[in-house]
Amino acid sequence: MPLPALLRAARRAYGRAVRRALADAGLDDLPRNGPFVLGALVARGADLAALADQLGVSKQAASQLIDALVSRGYLERAPDPADRRRMTLTVTDRGRHAAERVRGAVGAVDGVLAERVPASTRAGLRAGLAALAELAGEAAPPETPPGPAQRLTRFAPIFGVRDLARALEHYARLGFRVDAYADGDEYGFAHRDGVELHLALQPDMDPLVGAGAAYLFVRDADDLAREWSRPGIGGRLHPPVDTDYRVREGAHIDPDGNLIRFGSRLLGRRPG
Repeated sequence: MPLPALLRAARRAYGRAVRRALADAGLDDLPRNGPFVLGALVARGADLAALADQLGVSKQAASQLIDALVSRGYLERAPDPADRRRMTLTVTDRGRHAAERVRGAVGAVDGVLAERVPASTRAGLRAGLAALAELAGEAAPPETPPGPAQRLTRFAPIFGVRDLARALEHYARLGFRVDAYADGDEYGFAHRDGVELHLALQPDMDPLVGAGAAYLFVRDADDLAREWSRPGIGGRLHPPVDTDYRVREGAHIDPDGNLIRFGSRLLGRRPG
């Protein structure tokens, strides 16, 4: 197997052990990357910027992860007594229990590895992985201002959904090819005719305030409306109408309240 494939498989070995341990403890609502955040906070504490940097995500994404951990009872957020403009994060008993289960699962995998691989080989493996981690930091290209040399290649909206499996089934009925990210249950993709849509699990999402929207340009809005109005599709369809901006336009609202407006150009006739 190529080295990248081996690394992915090794990551899955730890990931499956961690998920199994959390599920056995009734903690299967811990978000992806949640174990890392809890471990970092329990071990040494960390601010938002440090967590984002270590996770390789934006501060906004790290903040959303923190929000999920707070709402699910793994963390508590409170004003900093020394500076009321700042917030402190405290790991709850539930969070510490989850961190302990994660450490136990990782330790169990490490134990099996120690039985199968000599210590000297494990030391070489660790050194190689450390070198790869350094390369990851060194390989980031320098930031350059936007210009003609930078060409945008793809753009994908992200819709929040309360049940990823249900959402993937719904978009499959809409004619998309769907798949979940890796072996997780928190993120998925829907592809059709070169169009890409991402689906992110947000169990506590309120469709009235958290739903997304996207505009889909199509060749024939009426054809798509007929396809999406078949029995069993689900969601809600608003049939296409002619607009004063010379587009025949309809809309589909998925079961989580996300809106896809779709339209095709009116050619050779006036709207009406």
